[in-house]
Amino acid sequence: MAPRTTTHREPCSSSSSRKSWLTAYIDGRRAYRNAGKAVALDPALYDAYLGIGAFDYYVATLSGFVRALAFTGGGDKAQGLAKLRLAAERGRFSRVAAKLLLVGIYFPLEKKPREAWSILE
Repeated sequence: MAPRTTTHREPCSSSSSRKSWLTAYIDGRRAYRNAGKAVALDPALYDAYLGIGAFDYYVATLSGFVRALAFTGGGDKAQGLAKLRLAAERGRFSRVAAKLLLVGIYFPLEKKPREAWSILE
């Protein structure tokens, strides 16, 4: 399951860099569902929590109008951060990526530089 999730994450990244936000969202949502299926089969697949956590966090930061347009519920910042921390602490392949993402969230978005520095130490 993890390779399939990674496969969907790559088009998502390239779509977002080309400013095709709808395509990026659709690819990201597919990757989110696949990662959720992988975790349902094996909750100890900590690398899958990177994508799930990132999706949960960033969807929660969208305005209600944008979430309505994207037909998505709410996301959850706290749950997203918790899942990212789990990937950062216990992931095998996603550990560094999860840490970098957390630093990128805590410092500029959450305005918690101490949290960011503690991850870097």
